[in-house]
Amino acid sequence: MGEEVQLVHVTLDPGEGERFRERVERQLPGVRVVLVESPYRALVRPFVRYLEVSQAEDPDRLTIVLLPEHLPRHWWDRILYNQNVHRIRAALVGRKDFVVLDTPYRRET
Repeated sequence: MGEEVQLVHVTLDPGEGERFRERVERQLPGVRVVLVESPYRALVRPFVRYLEVSQAEDPDRLTIVLLPEHLPRHWWDRILYNQNVHRIRAALVGRKDFVVLDTPYRRET
């Protein structure tokens, strides 16, 4: 998709964020992990704000946002999953510099 890949993690706890960064860097070497601190447990607004600031640094760049979407086994589980994904998508759809792609996955247990 491009030369630059970033993984953005919104976290309440900087220590937990650093542990997350270390795990990702071991599993995906070469992928830049960006930690966005959100002391009030907000997810969507800090994430979108980070994207806006990042986009302002290079206005000619097209940003592709991959949103993981869990496919639950049962229809009644749908209300429990993906609520943040829906909110992020709603905040980004229609903006000319962002492309939002859903990445469905199913956890086999």
